[in-house]
Amino acid sequence: MKKLVIALMLATLVFQGAAYAKLVGGKVVSTDVASNTVTLSQTNPETGASENVTVSVNDKTTYAGTDSLSGVKADDEVWVDAEEDAATKAWVATSVQVLQAPVAPAAPAEAATPAVQ
Repeated sequence: MKKLVIALMLATLVFQGAAYAKLVGGKVVSTDVASNTVTLSQTNPETGASENVTVSVNDKTTYAGTDSLSGVKADDEVWVDAEEDAATKAWVATSVQVLQAPVAPAAPAEAATPAVQ
């Protein structure tokens, strides 16, 4: 029993330091390259209300669909994987994926009709 209690206490200590992760999807409201932040508009799944979420990026942040934060523009649709910094409670992106707009299929070519003479 004593070993179980010690194991539970150690597990509690380990998990207290773990970062809280979040997946944020939405439309980019703005980016600030100077302060390394991107602000997204998303719908809160619990309330249905629209809200803005600001996420910081750093040199460890990876990108898909663009090379860097400077390639992320207002109105882009993005997915951001972020972790909450335990000390500051700020969200820091581990990855940013800019979603590509679907391409409309090309209209079918009209069949050539022979000229009537």
